[in-house]
Amino acid sequence: MGRPASSTTLARGITLDWTYVALAAAGLVLVALTTIRSEIGPDVALARSGGLYLLSPTERIVALEDDRFAAPEWAEQASDVDGLGRMLGPLSGETLDRRFPLPDGATSARLGFDLILWDGATAPVITINGAPVSPNVSQVRTLADGATLQHLAYPVAAPGDTLEVAITGQGDGQWAIDNLSLIVSLSAPNA
Repeated sequence: MGRPASSTTLARGITLDWTYVALAAAGLVLVALTTIRSEIGPDVALARSGGLYLLSPTERIVALEDDRFAAPEWAEQASDVDGLGRMLGPLSGETLDRRFPLPDGATSARLGFDLILWDGATAPVITINGAPVSPNVSQVRTLADGATLQHLAYPVAAPGDTLEVAITGQGDGQWAIDNLSLIVSLSAPNA
């Protein structure tokens, strides 16, 4: 009996099976393809797609908050939720409000966060600078406990020097927010 046709004998009698080499190479390619993302736009980046969003030279991060970077302003409402970790909530009819001071020259802003709804809860009403806003919903999925997770993004033109956000629960169902981000675009510096 000889060697299989798909193998080669290397120095010192070690046999190399090309089938295993091909499978290992295919596995590495699949891992690389699931890790590397291309053509990431602002809406995809805020959707937490796993890709890396690179800020332009005129963009600044004002807030980036999750369970590890809790804002002191909302610390009292934060709690550990079984299976989901630490987040802001669960809440019901309460109102959360927050003021974000913005850097000088902010021409636009993008607010994004994950909204988790339990028990058939109605989505809370969101106001930015006193006006009700409708989100861009870029990701919806059902979690293991039956809750629904939606990633919401709110573009804001001409935000001024402060962004005031209010989130008001509707009805009896519970809701929570997590992974909040606020990115502003600044006017281009004079050359």
